[in-house]
Amino acid sequence: MNMEEKDKIKDLLKMLSEKLKKPENKELMNGFLNELSPLFTTGEQRIDDIYEMCIEKIIKEQAAAFYKNFPLKDKRETLERDYIRMERARRKDDFEDFCMAVYQQIECMVNRIGNDPILNTVAERLYAYPAYCKDGNIKDRPDSQWLVSHMVFGKGDYSKYKQSVASLYAMDKFKCILYFVCYKASPENSDYRPFLSICSDVEDIYKYRNKNHRGNENTEDEIKIYNRIDPIQSFYYLKIIGLLARIVEMIQTGYPLSQELINYANSLEKKELPSQIKVVTEGRTKKILEKKRGVVKKIGKDYFKVRIDSKLYDVKKQIKDGIVEGDVIEIDGYEIVISDNISLSNYTKL
Repeated sequence: MNMEEKDKIKDLLKMLSEKLKKPENKELMNGFLNELSPLFTTGEQRIDDIYEMCIEKIIKEQAAAFYKNFPLKDKRETLERDYIRMERARRKDDFEDFCMAVYQQIECMVNRIGNDPILNTVAERLYAYPAYCKDGNIKDRPDSQWLVSHMVFGKGDYSKYKQSVASLYAMDKFKCILYFVCYKASPENSDYRPFLSICSDVEDIYKYRNKNHRGNENTEDEIKIYNRIDPIQSFYYLKIIGLLARIVEMIQTGYPLSQELINYANSLEKKELPSQIKVVTEGRTKKILEKKRGVVKKIGKDYFKVRIDSKLYDVKKQIKDGIVEGDVIEIDGYEIVISDNISLSNYTKL
């Protein structure tokens, strides 16, 4: 039991004691003592039980307060129940069940909002438009090759944007809610890293929740997550609770979708997502045998460098419009998928 919980219990007992001391509550006092007397005669375990009862009461009150103003009224009872399970798991130091309870809360919110037909209409209209807004102004979207669909799904899979939000896989659905609800479909360029950070943290929870119950071997990526989290679980308890609070707060301010966002989306022309850009080196090329990932490192006036497997390759091709994540280039017979978001303006010319 931490100090905060002990202080809350002390305050509760103090308040109860003051109430029972009043003459008009004498009968209540006698009844209370009759209830407690057998408990105190059966050992220390009974006293611990009383503490646990008080703590359970506090947790239930905290759950109700946490979701008091949450807009999904029909889901509050479910969310409060999972919140209570989350806190019970934390007190028992059961990190896996803690992650399960946290993820169930996020999943409940995402599934409910994902079924909103208004959200689906707004998403369908905006996917093919620039992802970022200037100064948070939803209508001021500077021209960019980095589109809403790229921020939500990444570049490469051009089928997801044609699906309804409700039919998407869990993490894709969450990213939709994060973009259109939490960031109100108007993130600024500086929001990109926080956006990715939230997605990464939720994915950690998603992968950790069934650590020992999947019935198959863990992937290399999952093992890395476990090795990173397990030595400092005490830190992640607080980090994850903070993450949950942030998501709840963002949904409270972003849902239901604003009329301004709905009107803006309805005013947009329906556009198909443009086909993926392909930049190819000049000169003779070889047959594509394999795909690898490359990272653009430096850009000059008439060339740029790409790092692949710790080697730097020169590409003698002038870039006029920049390269963004997911673009494809061809180097030494390999098709290279660029894995970071770049443009000429972000790099110093050599």
